[in-house]
Amino acid sequence: LIDNWSRREQPLFIERSLPAVISTIPNNNEPPPDYYSD
Repeated sequence: LIDNWSRREQPLFIERSLPAVISTIPNNNEPPPDYYSD
């Protein structure tokens, strides 16, 4: 169960978070979104 979650769920979060941050930073000079800020 853990192995399956790591292979299916983890990549989804990374793929969704990475592009969102990359496309937001270069487009806007504003500070990063809440989810990106600690």
